[in-house]
Amino acid sequence: QVDWTYEIIWANTADEFMRDFSKPTNYSAQTKRTTYTVTNLKACHRYNFAVMVSAPLGYGPAIKVQGVTGNDPLAPPILIAADVNAAP
Repeated sequence: QVDWTYEIIWANTADEFMRDFSKPTNYSAQTKRTTYTVTNLKACHRYNFAVMVSAPLGYGPAIKVQGVTGNDPLAPPILIAADVNAAP
Protein backbone atom coordinates (compact mmCIF):
# COMPACT_ATOMS: atom_id res chain seq x y z
CA GLN A 1 0.00 0.00 0.00
CA VAL A 2 1.30 3.47 -0.95
CA ASP A 3 1.42 6.23 1.67
CA TRP A 4 0.11 9.12 -0.47
CA THR A 5 0.58 12.80 0.36
CA TYR A 6 -1.89 15.27 -1.16
CA GLU A 7 -1.30 18.96 -1.81
CA ILE A 8 -4.12 21.51 -1.81
CA ILE A 9 -3.54 24.98 -3.23
CA TRP A 10 -5.96 27.92 -3.48
CA ALA A 11 -6.09 31.50 -4.73
CA ASN A 12 -8.55 34.30 -5.51
CA THR A 13 -7.36 35.13 -9.03
CA ALA A 14 -5.81 33.29 -11.95
CA ASP A 15 -2.58 35.30 -11.51
CA GLU A 16 -2.30 34.22 -7.88
CA PHE A 17 -3.10 30.67 -8.89
CA MET A 18 -0.22 30.55 -11.39
CA ARG A 19 2.49 31.48 -8.87
CA ASP A 20 5.31 29.12 -7.99
CA PHE A 21 3.78 26.41 -5.82
CA SER A 22 7.03 24.53 -5.31
CA LYS A 23 7.42 26.29 -1.94
CA PRO A 24 4.84 26.14 0.87
CA THR A 25 2.78 29.32 1.29
CA ASN A 26 -0.18 30.55 3.29
CA TYR A 27 -2.27 29.37 0.33
CA SER A 28 -1.25 25.73 0.27
CA ALA A 29 -1.37 22.71 2.53
CA GLN A 30 -0.32 19.08 2.53
CA THR A 31 -2.14 16.18 4.12
CA LYS A 32 -2.12 12.40 4.12
CA ARG A 33 -5.88 12.31 4.62
CA THR A 34 -8.44 12.27 1.83
CA THR A 35 -10.35 15.17 3.42
CA TYR A 36 -9.06 18.61 4.36
CA THR A 37 -10.77 21.79 5.57
CA VAL A 38 -9.33 25.05 4.25
CA THR A 39 -9.69 27.71 6.95
CA ASN A 40 -9.37 31.50 7.18
CA LEU A 41 -10.96 32.21 3.81
CA LYS A 42 -12.59 35.60 3.26
CA ALA A 43 -16.39 35.84 3.10
CA CYS A 44 -18.09 36.35 -0.28
CA HIS A 45 -14.96 35.58 -2.31
CA ARG A 46 -14.43 33.25 -5.25
CA TYR A 47 -11.54 30.83 -4.84
CA ASN A 48 -9.76 28.51 -7.24
CA PHE A 49 -8.63 25.22 -5.70
CA ALA A 50 -6.39 22.45 -6.98
CA VAL A 51 -5.76 19.09 -5.35
CA MET A 52 -3.03 16.71 -6.45
CA VAL A 53 -0.85 13.89 -5.23
CA SER A 54 2.54 15.30 -4.23
CA ALA A 55 4.38 12.28 -2.77
CA PRO A 56 5.88 9.70 -2.65
CA LEU A 57 6.16 9.39 -6.44
CA GLY A 58 6.20 13.09 -7.34
CA TYR A 59 3.37 15.39 -8.36
CA GLY A 60 0.38 13.97 -10.16
CA PRO A 61 -2.19 15.80 -12.30
CA ALA A 62 -4.26 18.43 -10.50
CA ILE A 63 -8.01 18.38 -10.10
CA LYS A 64 -9.16 22.01 -10.30
CA VAL A 65 -12.41 23.37 -8.89
CA GLN A 66 -13.85 26.78 -8.11
CA GLY A 67 -15.91 27.71 -5.08
CA VAL A 68 -17.51 30.76 -3.49
CA THR A 69 -17.49 31.37 0.24
CA GLY A 70 -20.72 32.28 1.99
CA ASN A 71 -21.94 35.51 3.48
CA ASP A 72 -20.69 36.59 6.91
CA PRO A 73 -22.58 39.52 8.44
CA LEU A 74 -19.55 40.31 10.63
CA ALA A 75 -17.06 40.42 7.76
CA PRO A 76 -15.76 43.81 6.65
CA PRO A 77 -17.34 45.24 3.50
CA ILE A 78 -15.60 44.75 0.16
CA LEU A 79 -15.60 46.68 -3.12
CA ILE A 80 -16.47 50.01 -1.53
CA ALA A 81 -16.14 53.29 -3.38
CA ALA A 82 -16.60 56.79 -2.05
CA ASP A 83 -17.15 60.06 -3.88
CA VAL A 84 -16.23 63.04 -1.76
CA ASN A 85 -17.09 66.51 -3.04
CA ALA A 86 -15.89 69.62 -1.28
CA ALA A 87 -18.64 71.99 -0.19
CA PRO A 88 -18.71 75.28 -2.20
